[in-house]
Amino acid sequence: MIALLQIVLLIAFACAQDPLPGVVSQYVEDFRSDFDVRDATRNDYRPLLANVVRLAFHYCVGDSGCDGCIDMSHPDNAGLDLSVDYLEDKAPAWLESGLSKADLYALAAMVAANMALGNAGWESDLSNFEIGRTDCDATEVTNEVFPDSHVSPFAFFEDNFGFTARETTVIMGAHTLGRAQVGNSGFQNFWTQNAFDLGNDYYVALERPPWRQRMVPGGSNFQWDQAPPPGRQGAPLMALNADMFLIRNVMPNQDGRENLCAGDFRDCMAAETRPIVQSFTTPQGQAQFQEEFKEVYLSMLRSAGKGLQQELQLFCDVYDCSSIDLPEIVAPEEPQIPQNPEPPVPAGPVNPPPVNRPSPPGKGAGKGAGGNGKGRRGRLL
Repeated sequence: MIALLQIVLLIAFACAQDPLPGVVSQYVEDFRSDFDVRDATRNDYRPLLANVVRLAFHYCVGDSGCDGCIDMSHPDNAGLDLSVDYLEDKAPAWLESGLSKADLYALAAMVAANMALGNAGWESDLSNFEIGRTDCDATEVTNEVFPDSHVSPFAFFEDNFGFTARETTVIMGAHTLGRAQVGNSGFQNFWTQNAFDLGNDYYVALERPPWRQRMVPGGSNFQWDQAPPPGRQGAPLMALNADMFLIRNVMPNQDGRENLCAGDFRDCMAAETRPIVQSFTTPQGQAQFQEEFKEVYLSMLRSAGKGLQQELQLFCDVYDCSSIDLPEIVAPEEPQIPQNPEPPVPAGPVNPPPVNRPSPPGKGAGKGAGGNGKGRRGRLL
């Protein structure tokens, strides 16, 4: 009987969870408050939330994956200082709890995406949050290849994250939340009319004609523009060549100028992934996209580089999450009603142009655990 009692106690001890670090529950509350701050000119746009989702992609690209590094001296990371500086202020207390800076970035990314997903999100901000990422070594320098906004994204996401064409189509949906600014990327405007909810607006907009390519005023980049939907006012929506590759076999030059269908994207053949885009434009398809996005996003946040993944643990398997109480999500004042897309057409074969990538920058000392982080070449999210 005594031996049985000892066994029971040993099992209970082995299964016991550590107390939830106070900094985690405090930061979840901070994130939900701070990420919900709206832009002064658009109530449906939350700049810090969108910036954190973009940061999740940037800090996970490269040979070492999600390592808490970001090189803010690199021009392609322009604009990320909004989220990097915000998290930098929170890093000391977080590191004192024994968690990595890479995990801090991941928690911020999880909360931001969960807020944007609303009722379609995870059970809680911590229910699917994983820990165990290793921070970068600022003394190591590695060469990396980064995405180019003018080429097809599929090879890049396969090489770096092991994503299929469908998973790449899904992760590109994060563009729903963001906007491009000439001072940061050389492009301008929003991808969607509703930047508040991570729904299917990105795919609805891609399917809705017409899209026409033009040079960004005052710049040298080419982007695709679409007039606002009927009954809507404001600036045109924008898309990159990388976005257009999801639905059309565009053929841009090295400078991004389209050769075949610059006047109307419908003059280019449909891409093999267009049926995926079309399937996401219905209400049922939106729910499917959101479920798939959660899985692909988590996969991205596990990246160890070169298509590999880090071995992580669910936070709530290690710590007792039962005591945390999350605030409710505040709905936008004027939710966007998706527009009806163009009827489906048969997809054509994929014939992407050759990818000519410039020599990548190096990864050196950076804003990681002890330095200044990664460099980046172009950005898609």
